[in-house]
Amino acid sequence: MIPMDVLLDRLEPPARKAFTDRGITTLAWLNRLSGREMLQWDGIDDKTIEIINKTLTECGYSPKLLPSSYILQLAEMGVRIPIVTKIREKDGISVYRVDSNGERYILKSFKNPWDRREISNYKLLATLNVPTLPMLNHTEMALLLPDVEACGEYRLGTEADMSDVRVARAVARWYKTLHEKGTEANLKSALQIAVPDGRLYD
Repeated sequence: MIPMDVLLDRLEPPARKAFTDRGITTLAWLNRLSGREMLQWDGIDDKTIEIINKTLTECGYSPKLLPSSYILQLAEMGVRIPIVTKIREKDGISVYRVDSNGERYILKSFKNPWDRREISNYKLLATLNVPTLPMLNHTEMALLLPDVEACGEYRLGTEADMSDVRVARAVARWYKTLHEKGTEANLKSALQIAVPDGRLYD
């Protein structure tokens, strides 16, 4: 059995106390605990979990999943047998392409609480009837959107759109709607959007 000291020597005093107070003496004992459970203890935060996972991996044990893990988020959403590809990860925001039962989605997971306002923004846009990508599902920490590269209803903007008068007019109408509705609701957050393909023009 690998002694807990291998991990404790790397931790700050409050984190060490969290384990010693619970009488945890070996790394193997951590197999009984989830990352979510440990994060509820005083002295344990995301940085501590990262140190724990590094130590567990070095010693041949499986790392703990953070609550923001795409695996836990997709399971909570009920997405079955997903094939997941990471697109990017920056500043605590992770974006994944998800393939499940022949359907493709985009999952955005937010590690930091202040970034999760995007979930509320999508809810607000839907409530105000402002056209945007539909939020297909969400948890407290993540949201699920259509993959615009895999469906015919939406598409990403292109450089050519910038010189298309019809696109410019459509975007102007969208921003006018956003401004009018947003003023009513005191909408101040910056929002990311996709333009519905096939419904762009009059």
